[in-house]
Amino acid sequence: MPSPFPGMDPWLEDRRVFPNFHDRFLLILTEELNASLPKGYVATINSRIYVDEDPHREPDISVLGKLPKNIPGTSLALEAYARTGLMTIPGEPIADPSKELFVEVVTSDKKRLLTAVEMLSRANKRAGVKQRTAYRKKQGQMLDAEVNFVEIDCLRTGRATTLFPDHLRPPRTEYDYHASIVTFENRCFYSFLPIPLRAMLPSLPIPLDKDMEPLFIPMQPIFERCYKGGRYEELVDYDEPCRPLLTPEHEAWANELLRTRNAG
Repeated sequence: MPSPFPGMDPWLEDRRVFPNFHDRFLLILTEELNASLPKGYVATINSRIYVDEDPHREPDISVLGKLPKNIPGTSLALEAYARTGLMTIPGEPIADPSKELFVEVVTSDKKRLLTAVEMLSRANKRAGVKQRTAYRKKQGQMLDAEVNFVEIDCLRTGRATTLFPDHLRPPRTEYDYHASIVTFENRCFYSFLPIPLRAMLPSLPIPLDKDMEPLFIPMQPIFERCYKGGRYEELVDYDEPCRPLLTPEHEAWANELLRTRNAG
């Protein structure tokens, strides 16, 4: 079943869901880029690794489900493991580093990075954590290296973090999400792509070499593939309030969309 929303689904911003959505979206975006890039250019996935000291970090989500009301004391899984001869011992959870994916467009010989594409995480927008500090450092490195830099912000809350100058942004009431694009020609140019919650996701411009037109990658089909492939209609509980909370106007609009879907 498709998302009940015309564009970004605000229920996917939930801290338990967004990391999964973040990575899945970027993986599909990489596929779409490689289907459109001219010969000599390739989109690849890269990652940053953090040793996370923040006790409130988002979980790494591989398989999630709606939590049952009553969790039984017996484990059919452990019984099945025993039947196959697997050795199973009790233990404590193992702390692991957190990882953030991002996309890079490089020349085929991997000698030159043209464009980096980021989707901001919750940690990138939260003050006082290593991820935000490291992300800010990367922004400076991209500017210093004159690499095109595309940032997608699909989170309504958190500190303004993308590179587009704060004082030049449209009024916050005119958009809920946005993309910031830095293009290097003879000097850098900043572009801002506002994305209202009630609108379909627009095409995302991906700048390439100076003598080339940018690619315009439609984000709405990517979102739809992401939503279906991630089975978010089962992962998300639309009967629960949206987290982060919607404005009263958006809440009334969202409730009407959900009522219409349930009635159908």
